[in-house]
Amino acid sequence: MFRRALTVCVVVLLGLSMVQLAFLAGSAQKAQALLPSFGRGLVSATFDDSWEGQYTYGLPSMTAHNVPGTMFTCTSFVDSDPTRLTTAQLHAFQAGGSEIGSHQVDHVDPTTLTPAQLTYQLTASKAWLEARFGPVYDYASPYGTYNATTIAAIRQYYLSQRTVDDGYDSITNFDQYTLKVKHLFNTTTPADVAGWLAQAKADKTWLILVFHQIDLDTSAEPYGVTPTDFDTMMQDVQTSGVPSVTTKQALDELLPYFQKYSVNASVTGGDGTVTPAQQSLDYGYKGTMNISAAPGFSISSITDNGVSQPVANPYVIPYVTQNHSVAVTFAHTIWYLAEGSTSWGFSDYMSIQNPNSWPVTADIKYMPSDSPDVTQAVSLPPMSQTTVNPADLLGQKDFSTVVHSRDGTSAIAVDRTMTWTGTGAPSPEGHNSIGTNAPAKNWFLPEGSSNWGFETWVLVLNPGVIDAEVALTYMTQAGGPRKVFHSVAAHSRATFSMASDIGQQDASVQVTSGVPVIAEISMYRYNKREGHESIGATTPSTDYYLAEGTTSFGFSTYLLVQNPEGVPATVTITYMTPSGPKVQSPFTMPAFSRQTILVNGVAGMDKTDLSSHVHANVPIVAERSMYWGQGTPLGEAGHDSIGITQPHSVFYLPDGQSSGGRETFTLVENPNPSSVAVELSYLPAGGGKTVSVIATLAAETRATFAMKDAVPNGRASIMVSSRTAGKKIIVERSMYWNNRGAGTNSIGGFSD
Repeated sequence: MFRRALTVCVVVLLGLSMVQLAFLAGSAQKAQALLPSFGRGLVSATFDDSWEGQYTYGLPSMTAHNVPGTMFTCTSFVDSDPTRLTTAQLHAFQAGGSEIGSHQVDHVDPTTLTPAQLTYQLTASKAWLEARFGPVYDYASPYGTYNATTIAAIRQYYLSQRTVDDGYDSITNFDQYTLKVKHLFNTTTPADVAGWLAQAKADKTWLILVFHQIDLDTSAEPYGVTPTDFDTMMQDVQTSGVPSVTTKQALDELLPYFQKYSVNASVTGGDGTVTPAQQSLDYGYKGTMNISAAPGFSISSITDNGVSQPVANPYVIPYVTQNHSVAVTFAHTIWYLAEGSTSWGFSDYMSIQNPNSWPVTADIKYMPSDSPDVTQAVSLPPMSQTTVNPADLLGQKDFSTVVHSRDGTSAIAVDRTMTWTGTGAPSPEGHNSIGTNAPAKNWFLPEGSSNWGFETWVLVLNPGVIDAEVALTYMTQAGGPRKVFHSVAAHSRATFSMASDIGQQDASVQVTSGVPVIAEISMYRYNKREGHESIGATTPSTDYYLAEGTTSFGFSTYLLVQNPEGVPATVTITYMTPSGPKVQSPFTMPAFSRQTILVNGVAGMDKTDLSSHVHANVPIVAERSMYWGQGTPLGEAGHDSIGITQPHSVFYLPDGQSSGGRETFTLVENPNPSSVAVELSYLPAGGGKTVSVIATLAAETRATFAMKDAVPNGRASIMVSSRTAGKKIIVERSMYWNNRGAGTNSIGGFSD
């Protein structure tokens, strides 16, 4: 047996995180596919319909005999029928090593449904379960019915379908979408099961057992098993010598027997979501690779082993060799903004940056919370900044927004600024956030507090066509995680109060959804005198970078670190100052927790500008908040931003202004051990001449660039590029007005 490796290098244009393709190519078990049987027999205990007896009688026996199972659940049964399982009982099954699978929303024959009804039964059940139990891979059809139409639909959402067709799953009849079973009736004896186990062991096949009711009296239950018989059957499984596994575990072991010379690819989008693809190769030497862009991306270029290739999907791999590399450049063409309001005293404007040397048309879709969508087309001159005011079309509305380039290939960048004047406040405040490029099923929001006079709101946009069941896991500063469930209707936005969910706490938030959504967080204090807002992160990482930060000029800087892992995290922070790096002593965070660091209180960090590099031994997420002006006539103001997981070559900052009493600063961090040359380009409002500034940053330092030094009086978006080959940077933008009585901050978009 031999195995070849295909290594892929990937770059992204305007992504919020690096897009990565990971490939594994090789013989992929061709010799095994010619064998008469699998390497060993397997047995899986599966359960249909979530009967209460499966928990009362079944789970204790499974636990005693170390037998995991797969619980195929109709979601409409859960918590609604006293004869069925509750969510807590399903969690108990999962905690014991069992898998939760889908049995649809309702127990209806899938072959009798219209295409729309079938899609709903498959996707809504999966979404509901994944919000509560994590990924759901496997499906069992009610009544065991199926046809070509249902199988085609099931393939889109699930790894397998378990039927009620009688038999064993062998290497000669294997089909993951028509899995055969042995059904348990009230006439089935433990001796029957022992015989099936012996047969599976001898023939090296997969035995799937299907249980329904487990009850003391099964005379009126054709698919019933008594607790005594069930316990004997579980004991026989334990002593048979046939490994007992969940459905997913069996598939992980058996599917490689049928993969001949394949490329297994996974495309990770800027939102952190993964789209798997598997393409057959011609005996390992050439083949096709599906490199379709994720939502919000277009493919800009393909380079194969250093040679530029035509953009095509699928891409034909000319020859697979060790260290063969394919570089794919993606462009961000779509941006989502979950927050937005022109009501409740808020003003709202969007800044759109066109970094291309040609004009682009941007199509905007506003999704108000209480009325139909409103669309708008905006012309973007080459190398320009354009400002859009939603109130001109919407009036007073709460809304979310989607912006995309009409041609589907031209990259743009979009952010949103909101301003307001709090009750009794002597001046307005504001907040700003870059958009995000695609929905995702997981979002991480490190900042958050419903204590100290703060109000915190989690904003969730569901741009899809089915309702989203979302779980908000609050990871508190003290007291452990707390999970709250909410629903977000299809094609709408919902707002959730931290105080209503968990009372007065300091907490990070993880938003988990069964269908892809967008999540942001807004915080206010002192009757909305101050406030800030940020998108979340979709991917924890062992490294997070934050370019902005200072303990000078009356600013207080806080780092918020979220540990979403189930194990403690050891965290080290390095502050990069104008005089060089300052490494701090490591500290430990409990599992599922949040830690707050006041940088002003750190030894040696008094009165200095700084950037931050947060490193941990397990994946974490980091954010930074800054406050200033407390005790002044204008009162305290603040701004905030999520960090990024790695340096990049180019950054795009849509909003920027040096007129109307506004100050704009670009913060550039050089995390490299040697100096880096950078270029700041100001793309003027409405287009025109680009103004550029070139500077050199010493190793591991941070520099601040005032927009007024290059553009004394005007509006412009900002593009920051590293001019030193192989050296990447970290960039943010901060803006102030009203004599610094208000301010915003953003990480912008980026590319490599």
